[in-house]
Amino acid sequence: MRLQKLCRKFGTKVRFEKREFFLFPRPKRLAKATLQDLQECKLGYRSKYVLDASRAIASGEIDFDELKKVDYQECKESLLKLPGIGDKVADCVMLFSLEKLEAFPLDTWIVKILQKYYSDNFCMDKKTISKKRYENIHQDVLDHFGKYAGYSQQFLYKMERDLNEKKWL
Repeated sequence: MRLQKLCRKFGTKVRFEKREFFLFPRPKRLAKATLQDLQECKLGYRSKYVLDASRAIASGEIDFDELKKVDYQECKESLLKLPGIGDKVADCVMLFSLEKLEAFPLDTWIVKILQKYYSDNFCMDKKTISKKRYENIHQDVLDHFGKYAGYSQQFLYKMERDLNEKKWL
């Protein structure tokens, strides 16, 4: 719902098969928004993060084309400089947008899935994921699944949702 509001307010309208859609807004368009404009999209505390990230991208401070060229670690360090971006979101951006297929976004659900199917391979004894623990799990995941670990994450996530008929999310 929030994403639809954001796209409707700032995105470009397109028609496809006689239906109307709104594309995700360009960073330059979002960078010109006011905080109030974004809050009207029901983004809550994320409004400021979206605005700051959009401005960093629009100004060239963050360049996605350049980030595609650097290695995983350098890319992640750049993304983590943005307000509101933590390890999981950085891994999501890298996996879905920056061709870093070794990115493996970790959250509570993925940790539960790893515990369920791979308890012998990964030590998942704590509930919270500190920065150091995130890095350690990521390295263990890479060692196990290889350089395309991100595909594994997506497969496991989808499989578990389907098995549970999406009731656990």
